[in-house]
Amino acid sequence: MKRPNLYDRLKVLAILTMIMDHFGYIFFPEMIWLRLVGRIAFPIFLFLVGFNLSYKRRWDLLLRAIMVQIPVLILAGYFHFGTYALNILFGIIIGRAVLKGVEGRRSKIEGQKKGLSTLWTLGPLPLRCMLLTIVLLCVHPWLKGFIDYGSFVILFPLMGWLFKVVEGQRSKVEGQKKGLWTLWTLGPLPLRCMLLTYGVLIFACLFGFTQTIFGFSSLQLTILGGFFIILLCIFFVLGQGNHFLPLGKKIDAGVLFISKNALLIYIFHLLVLGVIKIFLMWRQSV
Repeated sequence: MKRPNLYDRLKVLAILTMIMDHFGYIFFPEMIWLRLVGRIAFPIFLFLVGFNLSYKRRWDLLLRAIMVQIPVLILAGYFHFGTYALNILFGIIIGRAVLKGVEGRRSKIEGQKKGLSTLWTLGPLPLRCMLLTIVLLCVHPWLKGFIDYGSFVILFPLMGWLFKVVEGQRSKVEGQKKGLWTLWTLGPLPLRCMLLTYGVLIFACLFGFTQTIFGFSSLQLTILGGFFIILLCIFFVLGQGNHFLPLGKKIDAGVLFISKNALLIYIFHLLVLGVIKIFLMWRQSV
């Protein structure tokens, strides 16, 4: 696959908006527009976690999550800045663990049905995903006290997984159509409508959750809603195909570097900003 592609550029967009958000949160909390732009980062990161379809156990991710949590605990415990909630890396670990179970169940169904593997889309798995979504939305008010973004650390990876798998099944069916009855004999529209409905539901819930935290103005809410609509459209485009998007050698090299080192950039910038904030608050207290 040629790179940088749409997946890479989405990761870069998430990194840049995340840095703006954290910079505003730590040093310029009154600049609400930085926080508004930063709302783009989370859904992109977590959607791509699910879309990637790679959920193997990674102990290095756990160690990095613990490392990032240290300045968070210091700021919350000694300087009463922020909360004790677990950082987003713990959320990614949880999301990957849940999706590993979901993906394992799908693979088991495909193995049992052999030639009719695409019929899993009509089986119990989508219903279980919907039930899981309902449960997660119900426990979100409780879960958000323990981890950043609460249940959304599972819901957005689940959305990414659905987009990837449904489009993958569509391609498989189109190559095996003879004598095979599936939902795709009605065309791709029904399942895409299901994906659209699910995406709108999750983004709408995130929209409401975001407003309860930030209390954005009407104009800011309109802009945020526009951001979310555009993101959902981009997710659909990504589901159709991870398109090669060249913009010149130097720009492409920068995009690839950021995309390949996104996790390290996330950790490094948080540690640097956290240490600076601890130092500034310590100076104010002495």
